[in-house]
Amino acid sequence: ITLDLSVYDPDSLLFEHIEKTIDEANFILSSFSEKQLETNIDDTLRPFEPDTASLEEQTEEAVSSRRSFLGNVSLKGMIKHKKAFNEAVDAEELQHFDIDVSAIDKIKNKQLPNKRKILLTTLKRAGVPDVFEVLPEEEVSFVSQKYIDENCTNCQICYRICPTGALSSDSKFSLIHFDAMLCVKCRLCHDACEADAIHLQKGFEVKEFFEPTQRTLATFSVKRCNECGNYFTYTGGEVTCPRCMIEEEEAMFLHENAKKMSGEAKK
Repeated sequence: ITLDLSVYDPDSLLFEHIEKTIDEANFILSSFSEKQLETNIDDTLRPFEPDTASLEEQTEEAVSSRRSFLGNVSLKGMIKHKKAFNEAVDAEELQHFDIDVSAIDKIKNKQLPNKRKILLTTLKRAGVPDVFEVLPEEEVSFVSQKYIDENCTNCQICYRICPTGALSSDSKFSLIHFDAMLCVKCRLCHDACEADAIHLQKGFEVKEFFEPTQRTLATFSVKRCNECGNYFTYTGGEVTCPRCMIEEEEAMFLHENAKKMSGEAKK
């Protein structure tokens, strides 16, 4: 891999990020392959040359540019430019903007980034190791393995917000599936989980690269509500969903309140 970094400052954050990414890639490769990434900067490329102009020279150039600009400004010219600007604004307001159809399809279908497709295709060509290692979770930045604890309330937010479909459910919302190879470790599901029930596994199993599996992280008892007929997570007692129970409580409160007000009116 030849990196054209000649236009960037070697002390910039970009260099640090690239070095970390290369180290991570080589660390993961070392767990199942003898191949490593070899990187170098082409010596024939133009080396980074910072602006060595003195502060005084830069200041004089800026002042000269301002004077040149102001010298060309006139009242007539300002009116002309203002009119053109207003016409341009009006034209923009009349335009109709649409989201590209392909972009909408990607959002609906939760398609994987092209980089992940390239990774999966490349791994298929790699030889399967005799022994699968387990890597520390913090050493892998682009994929994860998760588990869900007993605090989960099946609020459905995690798999609805997942941008790639790594988290999913069935038509009755009776379980939560997880596909590690669809996960991009964005942690949106962690941020959205009010019960803080989603956690990262401490180790990432390299086996997932070669034998990806869809795991069931949680299952729920689901029944149809006797009132509205919708499925809900049943935890015991009456077969009534939480929404219908709230509506029933509100109706009872209003009924009792109306009786109380009617009695006070008769007195």
